[in-house]
Amino acid sequence: MTHITIVGSGAYGTKIAEKYKRFNDVKIRAVISRSKPRSDVFFDIPFMISAIEWKSNFGAPSKNDVFDICVHQNILIGVLSSLIHIGARNFILPKPIALNKEELDHIQKLTLQYKLKVLIASQWHYSDLVKKIAEFLENNRHKTSQIEIVFSRLFDSNRKSLYSAQTAFLPHIIQILHDLKLIKNNSYPTIECVSNEKIKIRYTGNKLIRAESNIAGDRSASLKIFLNKKVEPILVADFSGVFGPNGFIMFPKVTIKGKNIEIKKDVLEAMIKKNISFFEGGSKSAVLTLDKYLPVARQIIRIADASKQVVGIIGGGLFGIMAALEMSKRGFSVIIFEKEKEIMTGASLVNHTRIHMGYHYPRDKKTVIQSLRSKDPFEKFFDGSVVRKIRNYYMVAKEGSMTSHNKFLSFCKKMKLPYKVSWPSGLKILKERIAISTRVPETIFDANNARSFLLKKISQENITLLTNSQVVDLDKKNGRFIVNYSSEEKKETAECAALVNATYGAINNINDMLKLPLQTFQYELCELPIVRVPWRGLGWMIMDGPFFSAMPFGYSRNHLFYDVELSVLERTVGKFPSFKFGVDHYNTQKGRVERFNKYKEKWRPWVQGSNNWQYISSMYVTRVVLPNTEKTDTRPTIIKELIPGFWQVFSGKIATSVPVAEEISNKIDKFLRRKG
Repeated sequence: MTHITIVGSGAYGTKIAEKYKRFNDVKIRAVISRSKPRSDVFFDIPFMISAIEWKSNFGAPSKNDVFDICVHQNILIGVLSSLIHIGARNFILPKPIALNKEELDHIQKLTLQYKLKVLIASQWHYSDLVKKIAEFLENNRHKTSQIEIVFSRLFDSNRKSLYSAQTAFLPHIIQILHDLKLIKNNSYPTIECVSNEKIKIRYTGNKLIRAESNIAGDRSASLKIFLNKKVEPILVADFSGVFGPNGFIMFPKVTIKGKNIEIKKDVLEAMIKKNISFFEGGSKSAVLTLDKYLPVARQIIRIADASKQVVGIIGGGLFGIMAALEMSKRGFSVIIFEKEKEIMTGASLVNHTRIHMGYHYPRDKKTVIQSLRSKDPFEKFFDGSVVRKIRNYYMVAKEGSMTSHNKFLSFCKKMKLPYKVSWPSGLKILKERIAISTRVPETIFDANNARSFLLKKISQENITLLTNSQVVDLDKKNGRFIVNYSSEEKKETAECAALVNATYGAINNINDMLKLPLQTFQYELCELPIVRVPWRGLGWMIMDGPFFSAMPFGYSRNHLFYDVELSVLERTVGKFPSFKFGVDHYNTQKGRVERFNKYKEKWRPWVQGSNNWQYISSMYVTRVVLPNTEKTDTRPTIIKELIPGFWQVFSGKIATSVPVAEEISNKIDKFLRRKG
């Protein structure tokens, strides 16, 4: 006869004691608990407070003594060690058994050192429901496109103090996914959302697998299978089924193609029966041994480790996306919070998309150096988005330029910027107004093409992209950042070990949430007209003053116009933009046409043929620059750590996004490794 000692008299210990009493070949020898059990289930069972007391009553444990440990994971190793000390060798341990590698290694070491027999309590491992799902998956292996599994229940404050989303339901979820062969030993999760109350993870591959453990949500325990990328599931497994006392599952069910199948089998009793048989000399193949459970344990630890190292990126522009890709490449889970429905809708899209070499900034050497260093890495990374078939010209006006043509040429030579004195063919420029015209090897990139390229890269990395997700509040607690965001009218929370503010125009809005000092900026509400023109593949700019330029709009046939005076609709200086009017005020058919006519009127003395320019539409953006920079026109790239773990990125040059991503990732990497 097997002698069971139950260690722990909480909800699970009480329930398991009730089940053991139904077996004639099992005797509950004692219950070990720090406090006297409250349930009547234990009224006829000897109560002890420690392993030492157990030994003083019964002597050394025999080979028939099995200790079913039903305590919280944070005291598991201490309890296990005390029982080993009195001679116990047979154990049933509760999931997750360990939340870090050191704990798991210690349990393995004890098992080998003392030749322990260890089983893991996992009711779903023995469930016919899981077998039904496995059978369905096998029959639909090539059709299955997505699996969703959610275990959720609202815990009271006392249970929340004992459990987290990772210790409550996640072990069950991972065990089920592993038993269904949906994840492997080397599967790596992407953390979509993590807090003490909720964790969402994702596995990508041939099938998309989403899993959620939630201790603050409505009661749910379901697994859904989708075939052929359809929006409605073909199989819905209800793990909650019929609940018995204290919320323990009695009879789960599965719905396949609308047909309900109830699994009339008590999964706890099924598990106990298999475990007893093993300790009485039965086969290992029928039970969940420690060795079999190790891949699940390691997967849970992998998730725990990843959730502690989540990097949050606020802002889905080019700088935010590039930083996310670089952090993911280094093994960190990344969450991007983007308030718009798509990435790269602001300044990353609405600009001339020049891959600057520095010609634009003859009055600021630092910006030139940053541009030159960034050019090659940017063109290499975005190779397919770079528009190389372009004739690009910089022309210096005879009058009104802050840089003379001699100074411009001297500047080019000094900075080793190649150029060729040449006039743009196909453009009817009035040469008598121009001091010099130079053709330069500067390229542009197609922002829409780059967006598609980046979305594909994101899908291949350990990155969660949350669009339509506006950060509404930030806090820092216990060294972690609490990010509250609204997503489709729902309030969500995520915890991050490090944060990057890459919002450009909303830098101060985000910093203000953490009560950080705010910086004064110059905000410019800009309009860039999209125009169909006679010339093709030609970019040109007249400088260096209140002039204008026209650049190809990526690979399209259209051009983007920009005028130093006319394109800036409003300009304010302060901590936040305080425009008199918003985009809606300016974005009227009448207003757009009137303003474009002003472009033609101003440009007509410089460029002929304006009657052949066809206005298409306008794009709007709030450009942010440092104040009082008119003399130098500086556009620096600045990375600042404002408080430990929180970085701000500010840059006016798109091409610097590649080296900036590497630099900020180096800083975050060092911070997290030092912290962890």
